[in-house]
Amino acid sequence: MSHIRDTSRNAAGLAEEFRPFRKKLRAIYKKVPATTCRGKAACCTLIPEMTFIEAVSAMKLLQDMEIKERKRVLTLMVRYFLLNPVHIMHCPFLHEARCIIYKDRFLGCRTYGLWSEKFYAKSAARSLEARRHIHAAWKRAGINIPAEIREFRVPYCTEVKVTGGRRPDDRTLLKPGRKMAALSEKFSPEMHNMFTSTFYMDLSFWLVSLVKGPNAAAQAKFVAAKQAVTEGKTSIAEDITASVTDLLKGMFQEVEGHGR
Repeated sequence: MSHIRDTSRNAAGLAEEFRPFRKKLRAIYKKVPATTCRGKAACCTLIPEMTFIEAVSAMKLLQDMEIKERKRVLTLMVRYFLLNPVHIMHCPFLHEARCIIYKDRFLGCRTYGLWSEKFYAKSAARSLEARRHIHAAWKRAGINIPAEIREFRVPYCTEVKVTGGRRPDDRTLLKPGRKMAALSEKFSPEMHNMFTSTFYMDLSFWLVSLVKGPNAAAQAKFVAAKQAVTEGKTSIAEDITASVTDLLKGMFQEVEGHGR
């Protein structure tokens, strides 16, 4: 349990250090114009890639949730991490086709639907090619990812409309991302780099690793995904999800105790 206590203290420290950065983060978000859409939630099948500062913001959002809601989201987050290589999941912050953190949603969510179709197609192709390398590694480990997962991509959206202004061009849309990376590096150069290189900008990987460590988290993902593909079962994933969620719940309880 000492590891959990150390992690809790670190999480509490991160939340405290984040306070002066919240305004700066929201200022960057405001660089992206306000939009409306039809709320189909097709973009919410994935957690977007993000920088470390947004991951810390997500941690603070989780801390501020009601206990029951936090448990529900954490459970979905762990399950998402374990099974997203072999199942089309949805973002753990999506509930009944509604984003529960919409006001503080991530930069990737805000810019979705604003990119030009040409730029989006190029980005999607790069992402698909990167995933193919990952799927090849899974195959070498004895796991054949289903074709519908291998070729899956979030569709280009034509339903997003800018409210009260002009639609920005791609060059303008790239600027908030650069500012976000700079803010993340300023917050913690070491964790910014680690979040990118070790956790692949994946919030779910980082959260599970907070209580299991990166290597054990990756191994748990491999075992759960392998059973899902080879046996069509998710019992291992369910067991791991229950145990890791309990550890995460304990971590947040200790963080709350730290705050009191």
